[in-house]
Amino acid sequence: RLYRYPSVLVAAFQLLASVFRPTTTVHTLTLALHLSLLNPRSIVRMRDHSLISFFALPVPILLFVTFHRMWLVTGNGNPNYIYFQCFAYGMFVTIIAMEFVSGTVKRDKVRRMMEKG
Repeated sequence: RLYRYPSVLVAAFQLLASVFRPTTTVHTLTLALHLSLLNPRSIVRMRDHSLISFFALPVPILLFVTFHRMWLVTGNGNPNYIYFQCFAYGMFVTIIAMEFVSGTVKRDKVRRMMEKG
């Protein structure tokens, strides 16, 4: 279904790559979000879960940056804290990616219904 939308595929794969890369960076997420902004018809059809995830996404990013030196560099930190920060980051990005693909499928469904008349 999505072969008609190559820019959507690029954005979706970049979102998935920003989750499944061994060393995730904010730059890959920023690129993926900018690529997804090229498809406003898909973004309009996304639900509220992605909006909540988008606004909650800076929390694990800022906490990781803030406490990385204090806990990982000195070697006296709690690894569960870092694990759950990475887990929250991955969960938020996955929700955004799933909603983006779902919005694109809804967009394609509307396009096919309009073609039928």
